[in-house]
Amino acid sequence: MRIVMRCNPHCSVMQPLKITLAIFLFLSQAACQSSSGNPTKKNAAKIILKEKEKVGYDGTLQEDTAGFRRHIRRLKQFATINGYSTHYAMVIDLGLHSGAKRFFMIRLSNEETLHAGLVTHGSSPSVLQPGQRVYSNVEGSLCSSLGRYKIGVAYQGTFGLAYKMHGLDTSNNHAFVRAVVLHAHECVPDRETEEAICQSWGCPTVSPAFLKTISTYIDKSSRPMLLEIYDSTQ
Repeated sequence: MRIVMRCNPHCSVMQPLKITLAIFLFLSQAACQSSSGNPTKKNAAKIILKEKEKVGYDGTLQEDTAGFRRHIRRLKQFATINGYSTHYAMVIDLGLHSGAKRFFMIRLSNEETLHAGLVTHGSSPSVLQPGQRVYSNVEGSLCSSLGRYKIGVAYQGTFGLAYKMHGLDTSNNHAFVRAVVLHAHECVPDRETEEAICQSWGCPTVSPAFLKTISTYIDKSSRPMLLEIYDSTQ
């Protein structure tokens, strides 16, 4: 905004000072009015997303949390001891909101998150309410199972490309029998959303585009790759 002030050549010395002060007060008041007030619905949504980012709404920020790094280091150690890939691994934090990116493709050497995407959690026999989590290793439970998995062979299933999963802990060692696999479905969006996304029958299900991205790492790996599912709220 351009303001042109004109003064009579015969005005006193105090007049320019008064004019300068008036301009300053006017601009200050205008700035306050533009920055305060009720935000629009669009702006309000941005504020909500920013608050969620502080607690790991975004994958890049999530990798900076101590708990997340601790899981990666344990996974790397487990891979080294047991002959799994020590280059890449996948981590899922089901403690995060289902509309957040909570599936992370990790480079183990420097603990870097290479890709992050959305992923479903199991529904249990009745669809869970937003925020609810139920875990089970029982066949027919339709629940997610926490623990470490070995990613097995690829095959063409009901929903296209899928990978067999072998549970390596007592909390998930029935995964293969339960037909818990890594696959994609169109109900999973590529972008984060404040709304809860679809639920699965226990399978970690991602978007078709995200599966295509992570499959390049899985398929090129000379050793079986690990995936860990955990809940940061527990």
